[in-house]
Amino acid sequence: MNNRSEIRSKVNLPVISSLIMYTSISFVTIAIFRWLPIKEEYEYFLFWTFKASLLFILIKLIVSKFGESFTNFIGEVPNWSQLKDVLIILIIYFMIGVGAVAVQIFVESSIDHQTAIEKWNLVSPSVFASSDLHYKYPLAMLLLRALIVPAYEELFVRGLIMNRLRIIYSTVFAVIVSALIFGALHYNKGYFSAFISGIILALVAVKYSSLYIPIFLHGTWNGLTNFLQLKIGFLKSLDLERINDATYWWPEFALLIVGVISAYLYFGHWSTWDKLSITNK
Repeated sequence: MNNRSEIRSKVNLPVISSLIMYTSISFVTIAIFRWLPIKEEYEYFLFWTFKASLLFILIKLIVSKFGESFTNFIGEVPNWSQLKDVLIILIIYFMIGVGAVAVQIFVESSIDHQTAIEKWNLVSPSVFASSDLHYKYPLAMLLLRALIVPAYEELFVRGLIMNRLRIIYSTVFAVIVSALIFGALHYNKGYFSAFISGIILALVAVKYSSLYIPIFLHGTWNGLTNFLQLKIGFLKSLDLERINDATYWWPEFALLIVGVISAYLYFGHWSTWDKLSITNK
C-alpha cells in the first residue's frame, strides 16, 4: 500500500507542479511583455518565442530530475514504413478538426452571434477580398505556428502530463485528462475543437510510442490552416448572417461525421492500450 502511495505521489506531484509552473511562466511572460516597450509587429512572435523557450527549459529540467533522457522522453523516431499511416491520420485529423471548429462557431453564434464573430475574428467575403491580411515576417510566423508552438505543447501535454499519468492510471483516463488540459490551453478560442484534437494527438502518441508524429500533425494543422486563412479566408471569410444556421455548415458537419467514423475504424482495433507506452518505464 505504501509503495503504491509512493508511486502515486511521484506521478501526481510532477503533474501538478508542471501545471503550476506552466501557469506561472504564462503570467511572468505576460507581465514582462506589458512592461517592455516592444513594437506591435514584433510583439506576437517575440512573446510566444520567449514563452516557448522558458517552457522548453522547464520540460528538460523536469525530465532530467526524474532520471530520464530527453531522447527517451520524446520517443521513437518515425520511419518510412509509417508514412502511409501518418498520412491517413493527417486526413482524419483535418476532417475532424475542420468539423469541430465549425460546430463550435455554429453553437457559439447561436448563443451570441456578435460575440462569436468577434471571438473568431470572422469577416464577410467582401471585407476579406478588400483586406490585406499578411504577416510582416511570414517565415518567422510559419516557424512559430508550425514548429515552435506545436513542439512545446506536445512535449508538455502529451509528454509530461499524459505520459506521467499513464504510469498509474488507465490510458483512457490519461488521454482524456491530457485532452482536457490541451483544451484549457486554448480556452480563449476553440476549447471544444482543441479538446477533440487533443484526443487524436494523444491516441497517436500512445500508438506510435513517440511525440514526433503528434508534433508533425499539430504543426501541419497550424501551418496549413493559417496559410489557408490568409489566402482564401478558410473558416474566417464567412456569410455572417448564416453562421448560426445549421444548413450553412452541412459540408463541415459531414466532414466531421466521416472523420469520426474513419477514426473509429482506424483507432478501434487498438485493443491493447495499456500495453502501449510512449517511454520505457
